[in-house]
Amino acid sequence: MRNSYFDYLSEFCGRFQGTMLSKPQLEAILVFEWMIVGCRLGVPGIPVKEAWSVLIGYDEPILPKQTDIDIVHRLRVLFREIRSERKWTNITELYNTIDTKYLLFEWRNAELTKRTPLQFSERERWYEEKLRNPIVHKQRTLQFAKQGEFSYKRWLTGDIPHKFTGHILNQPDPPEMLPVYRDKRRSKFEVNEVVDKEAYKEVSAGSTQVAISERHYNFQIRSLSVPPETTFHYDGVQHLVGGLGTGKTSLMLSETIRLVKDEGARVGFIESSVAQVLKRVEELRLIGIDATPIIGRSNRELYERQYLSSKRNNVEDLAEWGDSLGSGLSHVSSLCLIHAIADDYDAGNHFPCKKLTQGNNNNLSCPFAGQCGLYKDYMALSSSTVWVTTTSCVLKTKLPAFIDPLERSIYEAMYDLLDVIFVDEADEVQKQFDSAFVNEFPLFGDTKLLFERLYKESMNVTLGRYAEYAGDYDIDYWNQCLVTMERVSRAGIYEKLVRSPRLSEFVRRRMIRMTTITYQVAHACSIDNDQQVHVHRNLKRYMDDPLAADYVKIIEELLNAQSQHAKRTILDHFLVFIGGGFRTSIDRELWYDVLEFYLYLVRADYCMREIKEYFPIIKAKLNLVTELHPQFAVQEDLQSFMKDAMTGSMTGYSYDIKQGQDVGTFKLIEYTGVGRLLLQEWSHLYEHSDNMKGPAVVLLSGTSYAPGSPHYNLELAPTWMLERYHDEPQITQHYWPIYDEDPDNALYVSGLINRDHRNRAIQTMTRKLLRKIEQELLEWKRSGVSRKALIIVNSYEDVELVGHALSAEAKWKGRYRLLQRELALEDETAYSRSNLESFHYENADLLVAPLMSINRGYNILDENRGSVFGSVFFLIRPYPVPNDISYLIQMIHAKHNEYIEEIRAENKLFADALKLIRKKSNHYFHYLYERPDYWAQLSELDRKSIAWYTFVPIWQTIGRMIRNGSPAHVFYCDAKFDKPPKYENKDSTMLGYWRKIMLENKHRPEFFSLYSPFIESIQTIRGIDHA
Repeated sequence: MRNSYFDYLSEFCGRFQGTMLSKPQLEAILVFEWMIVGCRLGVPGIPVKEAWSVLIGYDEPILPKQTDIDIVHRLRVLFREIRSERKWTNITELYNTIDTKYLLFEWRNAELTKRTPLQFSERERWYEEKLRNPIVHKQRTLQFAKQGEFSYKRWLTGDIPHKFTGHILNQPDPPEMLPVYRDKRRSKFEVNEVVDKEAYKEVSAGSTQVAISERHYNFQIRSLSVPPETTFHYDGVQHLVGGLGTGKTSLMLSETIRLVKDEGARVGFIESSVAQVLKRVEELRLIGIDATPIIGRSNRELYERQYLSSKRNNVEDLAEWGDSLGSGLSHVSSLCLIHAIADDYDAGNHFPCKKLTQGNNNNLSCPFAGQCGLYKDYMALSSSTVWVTTTSCVLKTKLPAFIDPLERSIYEAMYDLLDVIFVDEADEVQKQFDSAFVNEFPLFGDTKLLFERLYKESMNVTLGRYAEYAGDYDIDYWNQCLVTMERVSRAGIYEKLVRSPRLSEFVRRRMIRMTTITYQVAHACSIDNDQQVHVHRNLKRYMDDPLAADYVKIIEELLNAQSQHAKRTILDHFLVFIGGGFRTSIDRELWYDVLEFYLYLVRADYCMREIKEYFPIIKAKLNLVTELHPQFAVQEDLQSFMKDAMTGSMTGYSYDIKQGQDVGTFKLIEYTGVGRLLLQEWSHLYEHSDNMKGPAVVLLSGTSYAPGSPHYNLELAPTWMLERYHDEPQITQHYWPIYDEDPDNALYVSGLINRDHRNRAIQTMTRKLLRKIEQELLEWKRSGVSRKALIIVNSYEDVELVGHALSAEAKWKGRYRLLQRELALEDETAYSRSNLESFHYENADLLVAPLMSINRGYNILDENRGSVFGSVFFLIRPYPVPNDISYLIQMIHAKHNEYIEEIRAENKLFADALKLIRKKSNHYFHYLYERPDYWAQLSELDRKSIAWYTFVPIWQTIGRMIRNGSPAHVFYCDAKFDKPPKYENKDSTMLGYWRKIMLENKHRPEFFSLYSPFIESIQTIRGIDHA
């Protein structure tokens, strides 16, 4: 974490002793003047009232071309707590009330002019010196527990902590710290020399997963630049595409050997899952590379079980367990030595790493960090030449202070300390980066949740310390928000939910976004559409400012009302106040409750937004222990360097009731930033603020070039293409509808809302497919290769339904496996995802799996390196989940460059430009949220977007079947694949749109290289009239 302005406040206040200026006044002086000095240095011409707009993360064209970006980026670091117009306005107003003799600036004739202040007259130079150099990192110095007795506390049940004690016999040597920075090694290779057979033979000799023979290095890297490049430079961001099975993994491994052994480089890998991380580390270590996995603290027990399950086919007797497991099990260990010493055997995820007590010394750090299961790998990072981790870990994990005093995120540490980062499946990683900033976490409704913990801690810290915090507007306002939130939650929201089971069911497990529920309430509370416009305008006024006097009076009356009759009377008065009345068609009893709930929720939402916004500065002022959420500790570090949410901060709520409980808890769903740009800008993100170069980033995928896809297409056009010279795999595609009682209407699953009908369709389709599956298996045997079959469904629940149908077929007993999240040892049909690459060992002909669990990252091969699965049956046509927030946000992010160019064309700057981005983004979000989800009602552009969204996971699944030139048979069984909207032809179906986007783009060399097997086969698909 870098310093913020608050870290300089004590020094600044020391220059004003004897002036009688209060601390809030001095804080306002520091913030206002430092910002203005910075803006005059870096952003000439920006109006004072719009200075806040430089902090939101957007550069040119929101800021003019002559902007000094170094200065601007440092302002963003210093004033990360002031990233809003309202906060800047409050600071400006307070500054203008202070005696001008103490100020560096004063207003003359509506112009802000510089003057010589009475105190600290050289402060302008002080401001400038700090802005012209990188902002200092905070360094945390830990105090470790020593030899002797220790204790720590944790809660067992209720609110009473239990004390655990133990004795440290000896204190290990302190661990080796990570350096602050490593100078970058820039490497390159000539593209006609990339095939280094010696390096590939090293990969072949050492790796059990990537067997390399002469034909495996028969490929070439081709430049897509005009004119073509002949040298591949590891510099900046390189986007390299390659069709499925063209050797991307082989290229990464062989280049890692060369970079590490010949160039002395440090390399990073970003993988899609912990299982893939462990696999990559194993591969690299077998070929002599010192690779270290970085795995977060959560879910360790799950990873242990998955790893053990993945090794079961490698072991024939217990004596072989040790050799087979290798070091993999230690990488996912949750062993805590302090727990063992203190006889604390059921601590779960409670780790007292920095919470030990010895005598009067509290919050001491554990001295065994280098030996425990959680952090042993972290200790090896300093010497390791290759780091391997996941997207989640990169964005949500901080390095522990005992190896990194800067406590950097993995993202920033990789920037500072690595030379090259390989990002495999880059299109999927882009989606994960976007989703990482659409957060969902438990918020309020229980004593252990975030709001309740903040409330208790803040009140405990400030209660009775009136003189210390008197006059501090921030703390006073913070406590006011907490008190208001507590009352409106207890006496308003939960009182309503407890008394109204129908309301509880109405709001349960649905995304409640304030703008959307405002629209719904406006519709219900207006007698016609004309009146709805007026009512909506008044409700929006309340939503924007729920603390306005008229609204406060009404809400207080509601909270104080002693009967339901009294509340109804108040609500009737409110309807008159906003100029509305209930529609005759609605359920009036329910909507009285919804309206009251809405009024409370608006105020609670306002309080939570204020609490979230003020938290960074309050945490510093009160030294709070409570964190907003573990991942926010990392996101707070990144916030200074990323672009704020394109819509402005967006929040929603979800009410969840656990089985057997009468009331539930609320989760906050929040969109905070444009995650995908952190991937695109990784190579230079900190360069302007820190004057330090970043790593080269190589993005690789077989589906990251997808023109027209807001979810999978990378904005950075591919610059290189990987080609392999071998015969294209043969794919035979079939539309294979299944009929039951009605011979004119084929069965379908997608879009069925009735759960019973849906379940029945899946099971009927399964039973009627079994004869065809038998035929496919027999056909493969006759061809000389004993291949297996796949049934693909939408979810693990669907897998169970297919399993139920199969269990009734005696002929299939023991011949099928059901993919599960975790292996159920008592169920012989259960199969773990971690074992997928060993499926050829299974004495089974059929695997049933959810689409998204098998479509990426697995090489499911037989002993001859051919694909295990030869035939796949898609029982479902994939489709976006209606109003899924992450899906919609990714579509907005795809508009980023378009909106930026529109702003450039309109010559907008500063706050006007920023507000225009937010206006456009919110308008588009509402369009996406409110548009019909039905395929028949979508526009041409929307259909193509969804066609891409459904095609990529289907194609990736097919990719598991065509490794090393293996042929594949593909069957689309859900009738929705080929069901056109009414009055439209077959080209308007999902399959028709896949065919359309293939034919529209096949003239592009990079596109044809990626999708050529599908392009050819979709044109000759069997079972469709137009094919």
